[in-house]
Amino acid sequence: MTCQACYDQAQLVRNNNVKGVSYRVIKKHMCKDCKTEVVLYAKDGKPMIMCGKCAPEGMCCDKCRPPKNKP
Repeated sequence: MTCQACYDQAQLVRNNNVKGVSYRVIKKHMCKDCKTEVVLYAKDGKPMIMCGKCAPEGMCCDKCRPPKNKP
């Protein structure tokens, strides 16, 4: 992740009960840091995030890592 706001959102949905869900959009919002639309969704029972800057192809929220601090 390049953005703390996207990482925080991914962590919020990570613990949602999405087992057995084939596809469902959980939340859409405009990220104020990335200035792009972020979609949090469930795919094949796993919470996912798609962000034009942090995760353009989409990634599993379990694999999200916090952004590195910039000096």
